[in-house]
Amino acid sequence: MKISVTILGVVISMPILFAALAGSEACGKGHDRPRQALSMVPGARLGIYSLSSDGAQSLEQMGKPVAMESANSETQRVFNWGGQTLFFVHTLSNRVTGAEPPDGVTIDLLRFSCPTETGVKTANGIHTGSSLAEVRNAFPDAQPVANAPWVYDDVKQGIAFEFEKSAVSESPCIAITIHVPGQSRIVTQQQVEALLKKAAKH
Repeated sequence: MKISVTILGVVISMPILFAALAGSEACGKGHDRPRQALSMVPGARLGIYSLSSDGAQSLEQMGKPVAMESANSETQRVFNWGGQTLFFVHTLSNRVTGAEPPDGVTIDLLRFSCPTETGVKTANGIHTGSSLAEVRNAFPDAQPVANAPWVYDDVKQGIAFEFEKSAVSESPCIAITIHVPGQSRIVTQQQVEALLKKAAKH
């Protein structure tokens, strides 16, 4: 079965979450980080950042983005703090959603990408670098997205996993997205790269 989703386009990498992930050239493994900073909770949290209507404070902690794009009360930000680790954040104005505080923003999607393990993982041990077979075993309800079949989304829990196109059982996960449960919304690596290229031209 395949599922249809809304595909967004944004990315972010922040030093607060990944600065101490040392040990791997590409992304780094976490050794001394607090347990919360190295965990993902489907539909709720990625590291120390949560899906929340009080997203302004989190955005302040993330620093200055290398790319940002806003339209129709939605904002996409990209931060890159070295290596290949990128972290994505999508926000909506609370004036549109009706959430509190009315002058704030809601973080409704968090995504990070890295070709190897960073030490940030789910309670059942899934992380970037996990194989497609491992992901399917840990999240059996994750199904390929109709318009991006290399992304497997567990819509009910609120977590999606991206692989290289034409993925096989041994293919490593290159990105993980945390989104609102029951609302399948993803960002692909291709979209992330396009946003960064667009920002580089300005």
